[in-house]
Amino acid sequence: LAGDEKVGIVVNGCGSLALERILKDRRFPRERLYIVGIPCTGILDPARVADLPPERRREVLETGRAEAGLFLDRCSWCDVPNAVVSDILVGEPVAEEPTVHEYPRAARLEAMSLEERFEHFKDLYERCIRCFACRNVCPACSCRECCLDQWEPLWLGRATSVPEQQMFHFIRAFDVAGRCIRCGECERVCPMGLPLMDFNDKLLKDIAELFGVERPHVPTDVEPLGRFDPQDPDFEEGAE
Repeated sequence: LAGDEKVGIVVNGCGSLALERILKDRRFPRERLYIVGIPCTGILDPARVADLPPERRREVLETGRAEAGLFLDRCSWCDVPNAVVSDILVGEPVAEEPTVHEYPRAARLEAMSLEERFEHFKDLYERCIRCFACRNVCPACSCRECCLDQWEPLWLGRATSVPEQQMFHFIRAFDVAGRCIRCGECERVCPMGLPLMDFNDKLLKDIAELFGVERPHVPTDVEPLGRFDPQDPDFEEGAE
């Protein structure tokens, strides 16, 4: 953009978290944006709506009224129905009620035996075609050069064997640990329908419990894994 021209952008709650993540990472100057916030009561899942009988589908699309099972999974854990950053809010804000932060995906994984967990993720690795859609859509992926694209050093082979796929998903998950906004976009764009939020939900739960962060998915100036605290249980005086 030339001069002091601004970019106008419309965001709902989770969209504003993505934008805030980008701004906190200094990937775009805030002063060059004009942000229109809109309240949100949920986003319909196109695939679930498409499976409805024609009459019911028409009713849902015309009225916007639908049962909880027709919304995207991320709507079930969303606690930001209104934009967290905006220059103007259009419409009446959605009432925000106190939320008990739960991590259903993490709880499901923790209830599995080690063997069950291994098989669960092995199935994910085997079905992944490594198209990079999850990385490309993620607002927390902000490296100028992704290590997954590097040839020297070569962090990831081009084979799609289970060990290589495991490395890919581990790099992705730990790269955004403490910075994931829980938007679920990685799952939404995955052409194979993989449960990619399983990784993120577990890491978010761990960060919430280990660091005492109530809402680890909300971007802040200092992230949980980006600060030093001498009270950290792993800190040893005089250690190198």
